[in-house]
Amino acid sequence: MKYFKIFAFVFLNSPTILLAQINAIEIYKSCADAVVLIESDESIGSGFFINSDGWIVTNQHVISDINGLVKSKEEINVITRDGRSHQALEIKDFNKSSGLDLALIKIAFKYDSYLPLYTEGVPQVGDEVVAIGHPRGLEWTQTKGIISKNDYRQFVQIDVAINSGNSGGPLINSSGQVVGIVTASWEEMQNTNLAVKSTLLRNILESQKIKYFTDVLVKSSQKIDRTLSKAEQDKRAEIEIEKLRLEKEKIRRDYEREERLQDLEERRRQQEEEIREIARKKMRDSIEAERAKYSVKRIALSFGGGAAIYSGELSRMAVNKETFGWLANAMIAYRFETTSALERGHLLALFLNYGGLDNAFREQISFVQNKKHFDESQSFLKTFEIEGGIIFQELFRISAGYGNQAIKYNIEGLPVERINSYYIATFGIIIKFGFLHLGVNVTAMTGRDLPTTITKIYGTANLSFDFIRW
Repeated sequence: MKYFKIFAFVFLNSPTILLAQINAIEIYKSCADAVVLIESDESIGSGFFINSDGWIVTNQHVISDINGLVKSKEEINVITRDGRSHQALEIKDFNKSSGLDLALIKIAFKYDSYLPLYTEGVPQVGDEVVAIGHPRGLEWTQTKGIISKNDYRQFVQIDVAINSGNSGGPLINSSGQVVGIVTASWEEMQNTNLAVKSTLLRNILESQKIKYFTDVLVKSSQKIDRTLSKAEQDKRAEIEIEKLRLEKEKIRRDYEREERLQDLEERRRQQEEEIREIARKKMRDSIEAERAKYSVKRIALSFGGGAAIYSGELSRMAVNKETFGWLANAMIAYRFETTSALERGHLLALFLNYGGLDNAFREQISFVQNKKHFDESQSFLKTFEIEGGIIFQELFRISAGYGNQAIKYNIEGLPVERINSYYIATFGIIIKFGFLHLGVNVTAMTGRDLPTTITKIYGTANLSFDFIRW
């Protein structure tokens, strides 16, 4: 209240007031050419030349993506007022190092139009200023207002009309000097916008050894002398006192709003962390589900048949139709657990073969076994074999087992059936085409009732399917 009384006393006892009016027309003519349009795929913003070497001042958020990361030089396009387009050659980001929403862009272009900086401290509350930029894509638009607050550490507060697209543009005083860089607007409050103080920009330029200028660009600043009547003075005093009261109220609201913003920011961070944790959990669940899809054990069955070629002492002749036989086969197998769709599993398998040979080959078997009197009524030589083994990577088969032959002989006029048994060992290769499995196998038959080793090479075609999965 003491401050209010002193202010009213001084104001009421000052019959003549000097009002410094900005010449907006002259400012636009002198400064607009130095303002540039900065665009990328996601956004547009403003900037301005600080010297003739091609250095441009803008906001860091103008050249950043939605995650706050500065875009590459190839993604940033600078358009000067003459309509020419230029690609960024160098980018300097000062947000991380200084906490300021400022950045510098250099282009390969010597430009004669650039803006000087205001260096006489902080502009006064009530000073008229203009902003030149591209609000919502309306290129090289000028708006006018005043400095409404100047005691923030980084910003000056203005009532100049600001919209999306103005960010990074210059805030210019009546002398054509930059007093701030337009940065943000408060959507919840009318005519309450912010600009980074030019003194902070000056410190950055000096630290980077980038030259700047401070010349007065517009030298004709019009001043109007106006003598106010006592009634006008009283009215002005009341208005200014009310402004001060409102300013004090606004400070209180700003403080409360700042606390609310901090609470909202904290809640936002917590929500983002919760969202990230949900996303991570979904990814883990997806990986586990995909793994579980293929990490199954199963029991497989297959049925089929094929043809065989026999060789060894029993077929001393060249390979011909007399050395061929037929067979039917089946397999039951247990596949171990796998961990991916691309991985082939190992199987424990039981193989069953049932086959036959023609009479010509049977004669050779009888001759070797010294049983010349075979029963001619037997149309073919039946064989039955059972093996156990492993199929590696669902491709290579190694197995061993036991087999027998059922042969009828004619002894003293009476038919006698003899079962000849033998041991077998098999190596094979299996090729899968969905449900169809093709196999090539080599089997050695020896021992017990066989006086010599017989080699059997046979191919098979089987239909295979999973009987049980878990």
